[in-house]
Order: sequence, then structure tokens, then C-alpha cells
Amino acid sequence: SSHLYLTTRLRQCGCADAKAYFAGDDPSGIAKMIRRQIEKGAQLIVTTGGVSVGRKDYLPAVIDMIGGEILFHGIDIKPGMPSMLSKAGETLILSLSGNPYSCACIFELIGRPVIAAMLGKQCVRDKVLQIPSADSYNKRSQVRRILRGRFDGVCVHFSSRQRNGQMAAGIGCNCLIDIPAGNEGIREGDNVRVILLNNTL
Repeated sequence: SSHLYLTTRLRQCGCADAKAYFAGDDPSGIAKMIRRQIEKGAQLIVTTGGVSVGRKDYLPAVIDMIGGEILFHGIDIKPGMPSMLSKAGETLILSLSGNPYSCACIFELIGRPVIAAMLGKQCVRDKVLQIPSADSYNKRSQVRRILRGRFDGVCVHFSSRQRNGQMAAGIGCNCLIDIPAGNEGIREGDNVRVILLNNTL
């Protein structure tokens, strides 16, 4: 599902030639595919999966294999902590989590502004509002946490399912709820920081 989401969003953001490719779990195969896209003149390559610390998380080694440079690996935010940005020649490589919502979340927060800059556009900023919560959220957050929500024009509702592997939980959602690090929980009626998502740049 991540490839469908990313291909659609990339095209909405002006990357008309965006296509999905599947490389499997072989590091040399992944490196070969990335090299091929670089040789074709790709300015941006977005990958999903393989950026965490598991046995099959090959992307850091792949970037080394193609002679690239890792600009950052890991961000202090959930979901999407293992996200990575690299550069090989003039090509940027944004590597996102294999979990569908983690992938989508970080694409919205980082990928779209990167694309806007590459296209020479001033990114249309997503509206950020303080909006009353219609629900309670009792989970403590030691790091910044981004949740799916639906703004109804008056208050914001938390999606009933927030699992990173579920894209279906995003159906009907039109915003992200940005919970700061150290938050002890949210009560119904509390103001929360809400990012209303644009459909394009």
C-alpha cells in the first residue's frame, strides 16, 4: 500500500513521472535499481523499508555501495524514527519506514517540502491550528508523536486506530495531530496542535 500512496502523492506534488519499482531484499539488487534510476537522471528517489536496525535493513549499506553520503539517519519523532536522507551525486534519496503510516507521515512532513524546494517552489504551508480535542488520548509521549485525525470544522477527532501498519485507519482523516515530547496525555476539550494537510505543494 505504501507504493500506491507515494506514487499518487508524488504525482499530486508535481512529479509527473513518478513510478514504483520493487527491489526485494537483496542489497546488490537494491543498489543496482537505485543506480539505474540515477543514471536515468532521477533527482529524487523515495524508498520504503530497510532503514531500521533489523537483519534485513540494508539501506545504509546500499548507500555506501553506490558511493552515496548519508545526510541524516534517524529523527526524534514517532512514527518514522529510522527515516534517512542521503545523496548520491546530484540525486537525493529519501528512505522511509516500511510501515505504511510511518512512511506516509514522514513523506508529508519532510518529503513534500523537499520536493517543493527541488522544484523551485515555495511550499504552500499546511495550516497549523490549535483546535479542541473531541476525544481523550491517554498515552504518554516521551518523543514528538504524530497521529491521524479528522477536523470537522469545530474540533478534532482522533482516528480510532493508530497502528503504523494500517492505512485503512486514515480513511476520512484530513489532518495530523502533533503531540509534543513529554506530553502526559490529552483530555477531551484540551487544545491540540493540528496540521491540516494540503493535497498538493
